[in-house]
Amino acid sequence: MAKILIVDDEQSYRQLLSLVFEGDGHSIRTSKNGKEAIDELSGDPADIVISDVRMPDMDGISLLREARELYPDIGVVLMTAFATVDTAREAFILGADDFVQKPFDVEELKLIVKKTLEKQALVNENRAFKRAQREKGSVKNIVGDSDKMQAIFQMIETVAEVHSTVLVQGESGTGKELVARAIHDLSPRAEKPFISINCGAFTETLLESELFGYVKGAFTG
Repeated sequence: MAKILIVDDEQSYRQLLSLVFEGDGHSIRTSKNGKEAIDELSGDPADIVISDVRMPDMDGISLLREARELYPDIGVVLMTAFATVDTAREAFILGADDFVQKPFDVEELKLIVKKTLEKQALVNENRAFKRAQREKGSVKNIVGDSDKMQAIFQMIETVAEVHSTVLVQGESGTGKELVARAIHDLSPRAEKPFISINCGAFTETLLESELFGYVKGAFTG
């Protein structure tokens, strides 16, 4: 059973799709525009969003963009009665799983949702395997059996899934880099580079500008 969020400003489509997918055993929620859908997703993520493109307040393309930022792995299927090549191209560039023309064939849409769920399952299975492999060289490299260390291991695994900046604090030699590397290895960004910077090699002002940038003309001379 999947959690599906149906987004359309037309009540008839919301009701139709709710009946179709509830009949297949899925958990259904509905929203009448993109803004309302983002509020729904923020409170309780969905596996798939099925959304119209043309809606008031926030259209389907904007919803796709924001949903992908919140949940990179969420499935998104867009549908519209006013399809254009440019709209379809933009949707796929932003990561839509499919683009359906209204009026649509119900069985075709059900097949699209099924394939999207199968793709998600495969991605999750592959990620779980890679995660298990990485654990051998990440958290396992941090020695400690105490309750406090176990709490740290749990925190590492928790924050690794967060799409946000993580600040690791501690005395010199306590293993901050090991923790940072473990967070990276267990995160969805594990295949991207891990860059370690020796902050002690920079002056405070130079490090600040290197990490956060600076406004042109801020320096004299």
